[in-house]
Amino acid sequence: SPLDELVTTAGEAEPTPPIEIAPAPTPVSFFETPQQELLLGNSKELLPELQTLLSSSPLGFLNVVVKTQLGILSAQEFLEKAKITMPLTLQEMLGENVMLFSYRTDNKKRLGIIFELKDTEGAAEQLQSWETTLEQDTKPLWEIVGQKGSAYTPLFRQIAYQGNVVRFQTFSAIDFGIVYTLFGTKFILTTSFESLTRTVDQIIQSR
Repeated sequence: SPLDELVTTAGEAEPTPPIEIAPAPTPVSFFETPQQELLLGNSKELLPELQTLLSSSPLGFLNVVVKTQLGILSAQEFLEKAKITMPLTLQEMLGENVMLFSYRTDNKKRLGIIFELKDTEGAAEQLQSWETTLEQDTKPLWEIVGQKGSAYTPLFRQIAYQGNVVRFQTFSAIDFGIVYTLFGTKFILTTSFESLTRTVDQIIQSR
């Protein structure tokens, strides 16, 4: 009867569509190295947490994977958390991937960042334009590494390494300052010449 058909139809539950769960982003590592997660909660700021981690970081490289409850930070989110001011023209060249790392020798603790660029055309010129404010724009990050010394220079100089131009500004005689290079599609920004050259070596070895 029509009533029976209505009861039967009402009793048939619609199949529940499967819930699609987006895969969790995987930590980015441009070369082989140990990694450590740094989880930022509501009350945790990146820079103080990073300073604490740096005080006990192991010798050599350590990939510092910065996360919140929502997942691993994108390049743009990292800039915000690290309080780095980057010109919009450069920000637009950044891909999603960023690798933050510490590099430690017996008596030196250094930090470095690798951004993957989706567009490298004109990047070298944009970076050199940024040099006029780069020290101030990255000040919160390098201040947790060390203090300026008598060898401080306000200007950038350059040298070649592995066929690439390396630009650097010296803060002290113990290899501390702002050092950067464009290496293929990667923008490498570190706080010492040694940490930059070792990074380039590691990337080459991982190919």
